[in-house]
Amino acid sequence: MDREFEIINNSGPAWPEGNGLVSIIVGVRDMAGTISSCIESLLQQEYKKKEIIIINDGSDDETPNIVKNYPVILVNTPKKGIAHARNLGFTMARGEFIAFTDADCVFDANWLRVMIPHFGDPAVQAISGVTVFRTDSSYSSIYRQFEFEKRNSRDENEPTFSGGPGSIFRRSILELVGGFKEEWFHAEDTQISFMIVDLGYKIIKEPNAITYHVPESGFRRLVQKGYRDSRAIVRAAMYHPKAGFKSKFLTTWFIPYDMVFQPIVYAILLVETPLLILGYLLYVYFPFFWFLSWLGYLILPTCILWFSMYCYSFLPAYSVATRAPPNRNRVGYFIKTQVLHMARSLVWGLGLLVGGLMALSYRRKYGNFKE
Repeated sequence: MDREFEIINNSGPAWPEGNGLVSIIVGVRDMAGTISSCIESLLQQEYKKKEIIIINDGSDDETPNIVKNYPVILVNTPKKGIAHARNLGFTMARGEFIAFTDADCVFDANWLRVMIPHFGDPAVQAISGVTVFRTDSSYSSIYRQFEFEKRNSRDENEPTFSGGPGSIFRRSILELVGGFKEEWFHAEDTQISFMIVDLGYKIIKEPNAITYHVPESGFRRLVQKGYRDSRAIVRAAMYHPKAGFKSKFLTTWFIPYDMVFQPIVYAILLVETPLLILGYLLYVYFPFFWFLSWLGYLILPTCILWFSMYCYSFLPAYSVATRAPPNRNRVGYFIKTQVLHMARSLVWGLGLLVGGLMALSYRRKYGNFKE
């Protein structure tokens, strides 16, 4: 590709710039299987004053050829990541409001219609909806669906997070904060939300704005996402402590336990356990380390703590097992979910450690966030 990006405008007659116009930015790479349903749900929105901009981030499949069949603006660009795609779409957008979504989602027809009126409050700078994960009946997709149901069940009149595939921002606030920080490479929406809160503006949640996400399944995929999400969210929270500690996003699922206390416990165990084993072995096999004898008293409490973490996995495992299809082995779903939950909890703890170190590194490199 000779130029950095290529624009193909099939959108037809344009709405006047600003004045209630919503620019919907869809970053996409290799999503030929879902992009059609996404675009069709956007075209069928009851709120008509909109433009749709598809940023094709270097797809190698038929995604761009499929997009050309729809009345949208297609921008082809080399692979540079979702933050770059969002920023590129934002710079080309003409709307007063900027919506961001993913190519593996579809929307209720009233998605925009129920959200836009909230911008009548000048303090509101961003609005989030509700994401519903569909399931393919696998234990892992049911686990993911259940996890988001718990997140969405919270009654938040003023959250501190506007992210995911169905959020809308005022154009002016994106201009003020400089768009998404591409160097953050993940959870850019969390970071930009915390910046908005740090500036004293409001983010609200509209429970009737529903986004349906394709099933997410697979043990390895969910564990990898758990680590990536934990690392990025902790990094953002520590870099923006004012918004981070206020954020109810960090206290989701059953109680604040799941994404606050439990990761902290696992982070402690991940650090303590290998050091405990090493120290005790040194004491047993090398008399010189006699002063480490006290470590023996920590073995039983550590084992009890590991066992309590395992017992807690019964809660999500039971919930998933009760949702298992009638022709599936519920005991198998229960056991597999336990393993998945423990693995995700471990990587959340690891992400807490790594994210904290990254936040310190970013603070040294970029300084504190200031208005």
